[in-house]
Amino acid sequence: MQLATCAVRVEAPSAKETDRPHILGRDGVLERLGATPGVSLNGAVAAATVQEPATGPALLESPEKDARPKDHHRLSFARRHLRERAGDPDRP
Repeated sequence: MQLATCAVRVEAPSAKETDRPHILGRDGVLERLGATPGVSLNGAVAAATVQEPATGPALLESPEKDARPKDHHRLSFARRHLRERAGDPDRP
């Protein structure tokens, strides 16, 4: 599934022409099969691109019951980037 998602990205003529709704759907399937920090980050970025920018940071706000590591090395960077895209860069 991850390879198929990568293929969608690689086969697109440009970043702008990437089938992001398709990627968002595949990321949703991967999330249901077994969330990892990388899958969660990719899904949040895809959601922010396809839906609205504020969707991405909201997806990365891990509730206490969430087993994913809250200190994953890319998580804080992804949150910051997505908040900037959503117009809310100063929120901790």
